[in-house]
Amino acid sequence: MAITPEIALIVVLITIIFLYTIKEFLGDLAILSYFLWAFSNIEGSFKTATFYALMLIFVMLVRGVKGYFGQTGLAISKSRWVGYRSKTLLLGVITGVGIWLGMRFVQGTVSASIIGVPSLAISSTSLSVTTVMLLGIVENRAFFTVLDLLKENVSLFYSIPVFGNVCQIFSIILPQIVIGLAFGFYHIAVYSLSLSSIVWASSVMIIWVLTRMLLKSDLAPNIAHALWNGTIALSRALGIAI
Repeated sequence: MAITPEIALIVVLITIIFLYTIKEFLGDLAILSYFLWAFSNIEGSFKTATFYALMLIFVMLVRGVKGYFGQTGLAISKSRWVGYRSKTLLLGVITGVGIWLGMRFVQGTVSASIIGVPSLAISSTSLSVTTVMLLGIVENRAFFTVLDLLKENVSLFYSIPVFGNVCQIFSIILPQIVIGLAFGFYHIAVYSLSLSSIVWASSVMIIWVLTRMLLKSDLAPNIAHALWNGTIALSRALGIAI
């Protein structure tokens, strides 16, 4: 019995959420393993799989150097770990779905695309939808990793003549602004969107960054981005509006 793209999307998303909730390394490793498998098993995906696999390797290397492997529940007693994780998971899922619904609402009121979604040359509809969905999570992981590096090294901007003085004034929000603009330009360059799309893409990333700061977790932004990519890919594959 063939797996429908709707079921594939739900199963893969739930699996990835579960792995990331246990430990971020497990989620990253699962997605990386998928892209490595895709090199030889999914036609038309080599370039995309290579690029996103390298993005994920970058994330894993940076987070590994920063103590990535020992971060789960360090400040939480074993007796409270399950309850803490359950609350974090529930809040992340609700917030992520809420942000996604908000994005869908805004998209219905504007003509430009808020965030571009790739079209992959994969004959299997289920694999195409789930692959596009996973690309959103990888993008988030990469941009959030760069954001953390910027926040930790924001003083480097201060050494730039004149511009450095402006940076000091906006030092608290500078990394967020930079990563938001970078995210916008990335989608314009990769998905050939119009320049006006940078406003929407950058705004969405800043909202995701603020959500991440408040919840102290990537979970909600990852869910929002995954649902956005996945449902748009699904609507394209099925030829219907979702």
